[in-house]
Amino acid sequence: MAATSGAFPFPKLVKDNYERWSIQMKTFLGGQDVWEAVEEEYVEPENLAGASQAVKKAAKEARMKDRKALSLIQLGATTAKKAWDRLENTFKGIDKVKKVRLQSLRGEFESLQMKDSETIFDYISRVLSVVN
Repeated sequence: MAATSGAFPFPKLVKDNYERWSIQMKTFLGGQDVWEAVEEEYVEPENLAGASQAVKKAAKEARMKDRKALSLIQLGATTAKKAWDRLENTFKGIDKVKKVRLQSLRGEFESLQMKDSETIFDYISRVLSVVN
């Protein structure tokens, strides 16, 4: 069973489970009614002093949702959107690098041939190096 983080019912984020984790986190944040704060970056309104009570209440609610989402994501950022974008860029980049590296290794493996001047031991070492 995968390790869970705190009281959350989904796996802890690690290098190789970002896609699954992000789907589960989006669902969880949606259930907490804070996903909108992650999708749309919260910007503190200017000059709330002259605003109506409804505007002040809406601004306060948006700020609270952003802070709640930010605390659930737990990453050093100023808004929930920035934290989510940072996670997404970091972990999606890892997947792209893995895919490129895997394609490169697959090409190396497919082109392996023993050279005329190479010993069997050297060839096996080269094959094992690519495989590992």
